[in-house]
Amino acid sequence: MNTTIRTLHLTCILLLASLGLGQIPLHAVNPRGTAVGAIRWDGNTGDTPTFTSPNGSYVGQQVERALGPNQYHFRLPFFGVETGTDTVQARELTQATMDRDIIYATTAGLDYWAFVFYPDGSGMDTARNLYSSSAYKSYVNYCFVASGQMPASYFSTLVTKFAQSNYQKVLGNRPLLYIFGTGVYSASDITNLRNLTVNAGLGTPYIVVMTFSASAAATEATNIGADAISSYCSPEIDGALYSTLVSAENSNWNSYKATGTKVVPWVTSGWDPRPRIDHPVTWTSYPSNEWCQTATPWQIASHLQEGLNWVDSNPTVADANTVIMYAWNEFDEGGWICPTLYTGTDRLDMIKTILDPAVVGANLLANPGFESGTTSWAAQSATITQSTTMVHSGTDSLHISNRSAIWGTATQDVTSTLLAKGQGLYTASTWAALASGSDTIRIVIYTTDSTGSYWFTTSAMTLGTAYKQLSGVINVTWSGTLSRAIIYTQTTSSLADLYEDDFSLGMANQLANSGFENGTTSWVAQTSSIAASSTNVHNGAGSLRIYNRSAIYGAATQNVTNLLLANGQGDYTASVWAQFASGTDNVILVINTTDGAGSHWFTSAPVSISTRYKNISDTIHVTWTGTLSRALIYTQTATSLSDLYEDDFSLGKLP
Repeated sequence: MNTTIRTLHLTCILLLASLGLGQIPLHAVNPRGTAVGAIRWDGNTGDTPTFTSPNGSYVGQQVERALGPNQYHFRLPFFGVETGTDTVQARELTQATMDRDIIYATTAGLDYWAFVFYPDGSGMDTARNLYSSSAYKSYVNYCFVASGQMPASYFSTLVTKFAQSNYQKVLGNRPLLYIFGTGVYSASDITNLRNLTVNAGLGTPYIVVMTFSASAAATEATNIGADAISSYCSPEIDGALYSTLVSAENSNWNSYKATGTKVVPWVTSGWDPRPRIDHPVTWTSYPSNEWCQTATPWQIASHLQEGLNWVDSNPTVADANTVIMYAWNEFDEGGWICPTLYTGTDRLDMIKTILDPAVVGANLLANPGFESGTTSWAAQSATITQSTTMVHSGTDSLHISNRSAIWGTATQDVTSTLLAKGQGLYTASTWAALASGSDTIRIVIYTTDSTGSYWFTTSAMTLGTAYKQLSGVINVTWSGTLSRAIIYTQTTSSLADLYEDDFSLGMANQLANSGFENGTTSWVAQTSSIAASSTNVHNGAGSLRIYNRSAIYGAATQNVTNLLLANGQGDYTASVWAQFASGTDNVILVINTTDGAGSHWFTSAPVSISTRYKNISDTIHVTWTGTLSRALIYTQTATSLSDLYEDDFSLGKLP
């Protein structure tokens, strides 16, 4: 992403002032710069008439009935409204809402939306029209998922869409088009579309058939002359774990590849249509056992990383260099990454760690470039020596030889580092090359705690004999006492010599004890009392209770003076999960600074918080004049002095 676009993105973010950003890594973990899209099914139309359905059966009304039961309110989009215990509204009908939707997507690093196409005037074109009229549409490209709703007679109009600068292209100037299902178009229809497109001065369309069967997709692609195959999503049954869906989906990418057809891998963020099973809709139906457990944000991001690595490992098969996610906004079917009313931008925050990396703190490893030989590194089932011949940067690297096991490598003890920084997301990276052959390789953080030994890893990446950056985000946790932790690389099968250089380990969240797993350490009470809590917890085993609040700024504060001085002025991403013991009020994040010109308060946009955990997050632009002598971060209410519970605080610097 170029500097101009980045500046425009941040300008929009600051103007809208209500966006959620999360923890972000030191190094890019999208090895080929793969374009990532997300499917949009825009049924959030409320009372807008759709097709020829009678009032009461409009698509948007059926969606709201499905999401109405209280147990499904956690899925409500950020623009949703709880109108009662078991009733809701979920309506994306205004330009301001769509503009915000676009900014959320671009902030997370998404490249395009794939709109499921419905005819003009159908009511289901509402969101598409709002996108087309948005001043921000250039920040997120678009393409279509065509089906029987797009007749071949529309192709002349479609080509005018192809010609738009914000229509997603691949392989240079080839418009991307997904076709969902089989028997939708004939070979002559597709030939006509290609001719119309080329005659308009564009590259021939890159056409991808989407079906749930590899063989059916490949047959249809051959029959109509499509370029590649994919799937819309991966359903699962019997309340299976999301990890079961992921495993099956990873296997299916290879099954589709085995047909000999080009492939666009798909990444399913979830599958749970129980709202539609409980309140059936008129356009589809599901077996009662067809659903899986809700994914965590980190699981979704990790699965996306696997998709990106699959593209990197299969560049010829995945020649379009794109991945499609299910879905941006299939809330009632169980697949969404769009921000929600209660959990905010949690899913996009994790996706951002993969797609739009930013700045973290200092490299936590000693002698990371091996300029001091093997100092701070130990051999594990191998021999390690300094090398001056196979170097990525500087004058030296590390040669790992005599590897007697796939974990034969160089290790560094990071126990004290992890204890100091705490549990959470770490970004690990190294440049590596094999002396011969190729294999997949990953970075491992091996830990021992009170309950046993654990291996936390990045997704595997393909490595050959040329230096390549291996990088990823690793979610490190432990139970009880962390007694040992080491970091190293591990191959899948090769025992060939390895060369490594420029190893790094960083943590985007630069706050200490951010999850309050170490009680109140690093936090100070401000016109209040603070105590560790194990009862009202958002994540992990601990949270923070703030009570005896004598002012609206009664809070827990952390001194971030050195953090700001180290990272400099600019845009910081701040986030916290909070809930009241009683009542409701608006809450903001505050960075209070003192500099040569006085005191200043830089704040987030307010978020309405009640007695259920909700995310507060925003980009905060911090500046100072002269010497910055003091800086604190904390939360502040609008009027309430009720007790507050807080968990999972974060602060990171944007580039």
